[in-house]
Amino acid sequence: MTEKIKTQPQVTDTECQLSTHASDISEQDIRRLIRKIDWMLLPLVCFLNLLSFLDRGNIGNARLAGLEKDLNLKGLQYNAAVAILYPFYALSEAPSNVMIKRVRPSVWLSFIMLVWGGVCIAMGFVRSYSGLLIVRAVLGFTEGGLLPGIVFYITMWYRREELGFRLAILVSAVTAAGAFGGFLARAIMLMDGVGGRSGWSWIFIIEGLLTVVVAIAARFLLQDYPATAKFLSPAERHFIVKRIAEDQGYPNNDFDMKHVWQAFKDWKIYVYATFGLATAVPSYSIAVFLPTIIKGLKSNYSNTATQLMTTPPFLVGCLVTVIGGVLSDRTKRRGNWAIGFCCVGMIGFLMLLSTTNPHIQYAGCFFVISGIFPATPLGLAWASSNISNATKRAVSIAIYLGFTNLGGTASAFVYAPRFAASHYKKAHAINFTMISVAALTCIVLVVYFSEENAKREAARPCNSYTDEERIGDGDKGEDAGFFRYTL
Repeated sequence: MTEKIKTQPQVTDTECQLSTHASDISEQDIRRLIRKIDWMLLPLVCFLNLLSFLDRGNIGNARLAGLEKDLNLKGLQYNAAVAILYPFYALSEAPSNVMIKRVRPSVWLSFIMLVWGGVCIAMGFVRSYSGLLIVRAVLGFTEGGLLPGIVFYITMWYRREELGFRLAILVSAVTAAGAFGGFLARAIMLMDGVGGRSGWSWIFIIEGLLTVVVAIAARFLLQDYPATAKFLSPAERHFIVKRIAEDQGYPNNDFDMKHVWQAFKDWKIYVYATFGLATAVPSYSIAVFLPTIIKGLKSNYSNTATQLMTTPPFLVGCLVTVIGGVLSDRTKRRGNWAIGFCCVGMIGFLMLLSTTNPHIQYAGCFFVISGIFPATPLGLAWASSNISNATKRAVSIAIYLGFTNLGGTASAFVYAPRFAASHYKKAHAINFTMISVAALTCIVLVVYFSEENAKREAARPCNSYTDEERIGDGDKGEDAGFFRYTL
């Protein structure tokens, strides 16, 4: 017998039929309520994601602070230490998102944060290459569940056309982490020698302690689902639950293993996942190796100047990511915008490839980050929008991000030391190719979804379905006749 577990209070079919339609509430009241939810949810989850990125990416700053020299790393050993995190990160994502369906988000997300914060602290005490590999692997496994958990969590609060901006805000925290991380690392490096420890050691310890403190606070601050949100009135809770149910086609969101297997068997998920992998290789490699790339632009750049020069590209990328999310929500399009941002990233890599002028190459870094970072939340929002059932969506998001982190594994070897003499031309060419593949996957999906929507609309217009029919076919998910894919 298939096991079913209720993960949050559900609105019954009768209640759905008797309740007020979302469209009957004034737009001003809806906007006010959504802003209320935004202010309660987004600052916290964005900060959690910022810490996640900071704790797995701070090895790039630690490198400039003497990590390689102190641990006597040779050849590709540093790259291997970067890469080993991602397979374990990917391995934990799907199981973690199954757990978040069975355990409250506030409990599960704060728990994994507490654990990886402790692991990050431990990284400040490693004294060998083997020790660094072990701790990085454990860090990846413990941290892997956060981002897919947060993405799934956000989809339970917002309509499909509202996800672009929210996920852009979430991913912009990553670009902010790149900017913030450079300043923070520079400040922590001043502790070099304190307690007999190097500056790179203190980078891991201080940033890990920050994660632990925030994890404890998150346990009490993080809301779970709209149906149980304490900051909403009973009427507001009911309205949000009804509003999301209408948007997603009244899916049966009870936990059922059949929806897990549906996710693994859906070919579209793997096309999305290919997009995730193809954007991950350039985005992860740039995020970790940008200090190394900038350092190589001009031989007389100091470590301090290099750390500070990483900040402006990330800040611009952060702004463009948010703007991209807003525009995609307003136009209710994901694929076309993703293709456009992929093209921006391609222009940036062409600037890095076509010249040795450090000023043009540095400008290229702005284009690269302003292209590949906005594409990431668009892909997540697109995939999430086109999966109706919550369990299938949770697992699909994990598959998507699992492939993304396999791309992270490959990214660790893109900017290999042997490419340094040529100003990393081969590395930039690899990333140009990957972002081109990402654009191609978007084209495939846009064409397929356009044709499928046209077929369904010709068979029967979407607005001709009654609530009773939608509720009755809710278990069909995106295969229901009234479901229309977001383009």
